[in-house]
Amino acid sequence: MKMKRVSFKKIESDWLRFESENSSTKIFQYYDIVQNVLHHYLFFTIERKEFPRFYAFYENEKCVAIAPMCKRYARNGAYYTSFGAIADLAFQNFVYGNELSIEQFDECMKLLYKRLKRIRFYRVPEETYLNDALKDNNIEIKNNINVAIECENDYDHYFTNLSKSVRQNIRTAYNRIKKDGLEYDFNLYSSGNVTLKESNEIMDVYIKRRKNNYGLRYNVKIQEWFLRHYHYNTIGFRKLEEGMYAVLKINGQVAAFWGGYVDRNRRYVIVPRLAINDEYYKYSPGYLLINETMKILKKEYGVPVLDLSKGDEKYKYDLGGKAYSTYDYLVES
Repeated sequence: MKMKRVSFKKIESDWLRFESENSSTKIFQYYDIVQNVLHHYLFFTIERKEFPRFYAFYENEKCVAIAPMCKRYARNGAYYTSFGAIADLAFQNFVYGNELSIEQFDECMKLLYKRLKRIRFYRVPEETYLNDALKDNNIEIKNNINVAIECENDYDHYFTNLSKSVRQNIRTAYNRIKKDGLEYDFNLYSSGNVTLKESNEIMDVYIKRRKNNYGLRYNVKIQEWFLRHYHYNTIGFRKLEEGMYAVLKINGQVAAFWGGYVDRNRRYVIVPRLAINDEYYKYSPGYLLINETMKILKKEYGVPVLDLSKGDEKYKYDLGGKAYSTYDYLVES
């Protein structure tokens, strides 16, 4: 087994081959999604001095796996991270085909340890070779809780299985909209169907919510521009094949939305971005957004799982979500 540092473009054909072979490849390891993140990495590089690196593993001159990584420069010296650490990708993993054995993967890890020395892996999915290789011999830094909602049968079955109080809260929200003489509208957009005007309306809500919850660092106008026009998710939701937007409007205004990516095998949609408009808080727009999504996600799009991803907020469980974990690890060889 040999390991080489390679350019992202050089390994395109091998990467795409692994995608086609391995149906368990996660969304954030798809070539086009990684390419989109990579093209919009400049702000992350400036902020954290983090530079993408790609390593390919060869056996008998054939590429058998790819390790997407980053080199980060810090006060106490340089170290490496899994690709997407500062970009906060929900899943971070190697890319490989179905034929790779766990023994071969262990050889890849030995070569990586030997060359990179100090590594921090973030958000490693549980049922992966990478997690198996890391969990017994390295320091687990963090267990990250994620929550996904599954529509096992149909919408009626999903709604009936919510708690009585949550069902009543949802009904009350619909009735309150009607009582106040307002109307609501819900749309689920696939890639390319969101106009720039609609995207800007969505981003108005997102930026306002982000300001209220976290604040904006550095120059506010620059960061607003970054989020609205340059962030990889803003671009990806609108332009990539996997991109999706769900938008709930009340009285013609965006009351809540989520942006996500759909798995190519239609197993799930993952949602890295969700926000509500506080002006419509009395109508529980977050509950209605998810409820409207679950009405049509499986029925019309054939997708049974809405993965709300990072964080274990109460509303996710209220709406039928179940927790799963990803893991962070520290390696010092």
